Amino acid sequence: MTIADPLRDAAIHRPTDPALVTPGRTLSYRTLDRVVTATAAHLRAIGVDPGMKVALYLPRSWQTVVLLMAIIRARAVACPLSTRWPPGRVAKHLQHIDSVLLITDDHDV
Repeated sequence: MTIADPLRDAAIHRPTDPALVTPGRTLSYRTLDRVVTATAAHLRAIGVDPGMKVALYLPRSWQTVVLLMAIIRARAVACPLSTRWPPGRVAKHLQHIDSVLLITDDHDV
């Protein structure tokens, strides 16, 4: 069982209940499950295989939650990096984790 399985279970048994609530946005379990599934499929389509490391350098948001869950559902390894770190520390960690993919919205990284 992975962390994504309880989400799928909730999507089946409580599809309209709120799963993710942020200011201005609420996603039901059904919607969250669909978005996570589609994102995981996209990750697999671009070559992310089980066990591969995927680095995330993103601010906290509902999209980051979706990506974390999608990486896990794709059976890859999520490696979140703090956006509070200075660029040198981010670079050092990226070299250390040896990820196959970096997902970021920061064009300076």
